[in-house]
Amino acid sequence: MMLDTQLPEDVNLLGASCFDELLHLLSAEEFLDSERRIFVLLYIRNVGVADIWVQKELRLIKSQRPNVPVIMISDRDDADDVLEALNCGVRGYVPTSIAAEIAIAALTLIEAGGTYIPAGALLPGGHGDPENPEKDEQAQFSEILKLTSRELAVVDLLREGNANKVIANRLNMRESTVKVHVRNILKKLRATNRTHAATVINRLLAKPDSMGAAERPH
Repeated sequence: MMLDTQLPEDVNLLGASCFDELLHLLSAEEFLDSERRIFVLLYIRNVGVADIWVQKELRLIKSQRPNVPVIMISDRDDADDVLEALNCGVRGYVPTSIAAEIAIAALTLIEAGGTYIPAGALLPGGHGDPENPEKDEQAQFSEILKLTSRELAVVDLLREGNANKVIANRLNMRESTVKVHVRNILKKLRATNRTHAATVINRLLAKPDSMGAAERPH
């Protein structure tokens, strides 16, 4: 994947060999005062995002320049790494296995305020059915329709990032009951954790034709 040869003419790539050099570059006066678009393209090769140093430096970048989108480029594309990257504030996760034109489209999406993740990484099992990805999404959507009204209420608050205690207070139920609902939601959606469940639902609800005549949870 050769991004440097396919980037728009008004986009310049500046290299940094380490995190310290990157932080120094981001704090340079020419970037602090500039109105130019700035992205951080972070290539971590085959190192997992679960690596404590990767997480530490990612959060350091976001704490110093919170408005600068960080786009991770990795040789890995498993769901755990993608979700961990999102938890660390990454706005895009681009596997080196995808075509360069898709990566460029991802940059355009992120520039517009969106977030890019490889769709297959968040399908059941981590990769889904490459021959028929819509089949995987339909299976997940059918599970959303099976959620009870109370589970949908919990889902709404999960999507906002609320903890179980907050959800319990908002819905006037015991925290232990919330835990049961969350466990059932994860099982029905075949999600690995709360963040995964919220991501799956947000992705499906973003498709205007996926809900059909069904009522959207909100």
